Amino acid sequence: MAPALKAPTVALLAVLLSGALLTDSPVADAAMTGDLASVRALLSEGADVNAPQGDGMTALHWAARAANADLARLLLEAGADVDAATRIGAYAPLHLASEVGGGEVVGLLLEAGAAQTATTADVGGATPLHLAAGAGEADAVRLLLAHGGDADVREARWGQTPLMYAAARGREAAVRALLEGGADPALATWVTDITALAEWSQADRRARAARMRGEPEPPVPPRPA
Repeated sequence: MAPALKAPTVALLAVLLSGALLTDSPVADAAMTGDLASVRALLSEGADVNAPQGDGMTALHWAARAANADLARLLLEAGADVDAATRIGAYAPLHLASEVGGGEVVGLLLEAGAAQTATTADVGGATPLHLAAGAGEADAVRLLLAHGGDADVREARWGQTPLMYAAARGREAAVRALLEGGADPALATWVTDITALAEWSQADRRARAARMRGEPEPPVPPRPA
């Protein structure tokens, strides 16, 4: 016999099923609070496991972000899309799990076929391995490499590798894991001076914004090579 639902769970479930919150993503809403019982009940009622919230976060994104393996397992068994991308930043669940160090969830997602090559639309176009390295999550780094991750994969904007992400942030354990996994410490970025390029990019954005407002444009230095 299934255990009785707690009162808060029953109340939340009733609201979600009634549509009183005017939401088309009840499973994601319940997952956002980590309410496993409500998620299970909603799925049994036929709710869409992949329905995203306004920003594109699905229930599996929330499970990944919270490193909640029980919730992730339930959602994957219900057919959750492992490669769903958020509307803001194009983050897949594997990006979030890797960044927070959710080792068990990272493993579940990889076993379910999550793409390690997926890149975000911000932070330079980073892969899950970049984010794990930058956050210093050595266990996630090892898991990603063990499942075929490229230790020298480059992010799209400046050509930075996971090792560069880890080294720049002083993530010693992640640096060690990457070197043990075959990362090449001799690789260089595609630009000579990333700081100069970032400053140029900011100046260029300010100039374009001023142009759109019909204001005098501030000076923009030459783009770094």
